Amino acid sequence: MVDKSEIISFEGNRPLASQDALDFLLSRVSVSRVGGELPSTDALQKIFTAALRAPDHAGLKPWRYLKVAGEQREKLGELFVSAKLQDDPQLDQAAIDKLKKKPLRAPLVIVVIASIQDHPKVPEIEQMLSAGASTQNMRLRLNRCFQQVHPHRTCSWRHICRVSVRCGVPGP
Repeated sequence: MVDKSEIISFEGNRPLASQDALDFLLSRVSVSRVGGELPSTDALQKIFTAALRAPDHAGLKPWRYLKVAGEQREKLGELFVSAKLQDDPQLDQAAIDKLKKKPLRAPLVIVVIASIQDHPKVPEIEQMLSAGASTQNMRLRLNRCFQQVHPHRTCSWRHICRVSVRCGVPGP
């Protein structure tokens, strides 16, 4: 007899989740620095397809992703510094240098932006959770093929919009 408390989902009496899936989830890790090549177009397609499978009430897709590679990573580092200086104008040079280098830890940085929309049935918190679920789906797919750097909230919430607009992302 199967102990139903240990199974994620059922179809009749047959478990849908496999031990391989559980092992995969339990072995997922992030690293501090990533080397290697950019993901192929096919790999990126699969990563973003996984992201789109997140729960999304009303089909709002309240997320935006920016792919940042090559020299654009240096520009992103400058945006991080600019945003952080808004919060802390006394930021020391060591902290500025560290912020500038953050995007250089991987050949590709995917910036996640929650794009919240006014909706009568879908509150802001549900859209934020959907964006987070989308990001987690993408990270799980990434983990199947690539190492990934642990995410950091480099900028304060009130400066994220300013950074995203400067990157060319439409606002909510």
